[in-house]
Amino acid sequence: MVRRLPEKNVTLLEVTIPTGRPHQIRIHLSYAGFSLVGDPLYLPGGVPRADGFDKESAARPGECGYLLHSWKIRFPHPQRGEDVEVVSPPPPSLDPEQGR
Repeated sequence: MVRRLPEKNVTLLEVTIPTGRPHQIRIHLSYAGFSLVGDPLYLPGGVPRADGFDKESAARPGECGYLLHSWKIRFPHPQRGEDVEVVSPPPPSLDPEQGR
């Protein structure tokens, strides 16, 4: 946990994932009781929605308002082999100091 602001019902987490499998962060956090705000697919407990979820009309990341941001990504350059690191500061909507 990076920061907890109970008065705003916000917890900012830093999560490292080794594989990048689809929905990995969303499922694990939901299962642990930290569902992403606005997630249209997973209910608390990591359970997929069964109430008429339609994949064709499902929102894509950035469209639906669920709060997930990749702050930093590191990977080996495909030709040179050295690590490439890209950092993207969170937008104001994800900064607990500025509010949502």
